[in-house]
Amino acid sequence: FYDFCNCIYPQKTLIVKRALVLTFITLLLANHVPAQLYRYLDIRDGLSSRRVLSIEKDKKGYIWLLTHEGVDKYNGKEYVHYPLTDGEKKFQQFPNLNKLGQDSQGGIWVLGKNGYFFRYNPAQDKYDVKLNFLEKTQSKKRLPLTMTYLDSEDNLWMATKTKQYIYRIQTEEFIELESPIQEEITFMTQTKENTFFLGT
Repeated sequence: FYDFCNCIYPQKTLIVKRALVLTFITLLLANHVPAQLYRYLDIRDGLSSRRVLSIEKDKKGYIWLLTHEGVDKYNGKEYVHYPLTDGEKKFQQFPNLNKLGQDSQGGIWVLGKNGYFFRYNPAQDKYDVKLNFLEKTQSKKRLPLTMTYLDSEDNLWMATKTKQYIYRIQTEEFIELESPIQEEITFMTQTKENTFFLGT
């Protein structure tokens, strides 16, 4: 039957073969696409605020969410809320001004453009102020920083409108950089160990 069809309708047979091969390839590839599962989490589930500003997953699998009210740790079932305080002063976070970062030891940081940098303290199960930029530089501005970034070598990068700084987490060394960049830096990312891109 195949030879008979091939003799009478050679063009149609070729089209049918191609259609079958394409169908087979499509079905084969479709089976390897992982399914996406979405779950909506909100304040009814225990989230401290409806607005989430930053999300970070730690090395143990916990999800950390920065909100207006502080940081929430989510284990897949429940939340633990951590307010951000410096003594009696409680900090509220604002959009685009703060974000979460993770150091090489798995420590979760809150990087604040208000000049406060917090790190999660697992021994005491709370966030501690690790760096107060305002004290280090004697700045009087309410929001002195235009950019914050935590790199893969555990350096906190900070920029004001005219200067750049590094805080080395391991040694607690605070350095003002001598830089030719006199523009306001608003963004930074690391692509390789010693390669960074800055946005002004």
